[in-house]
Amino acid sequence: MSEIKSLREEVTAMRNENNSGQAAIAGNTQRMDRRLEAVTSASGGDAISVASAA
Repeated sequence: MSEIKSLREEVTAMRNENNSGQAAIAGNTQRMDRRLEAVTSASGGDAISVASAA
């Protein structure tokens, strides 16, 4: 019986780690979305705007 409890605890820990990882991925995806919106807004969202430095 203790082996089953140990396995359940391990699965719970793995699920918690997975949820944390997925939350980090979602946050980074949202951050990239905001960045891409910022760099493409000048063209109406169709292209990345670039500028040359003097």
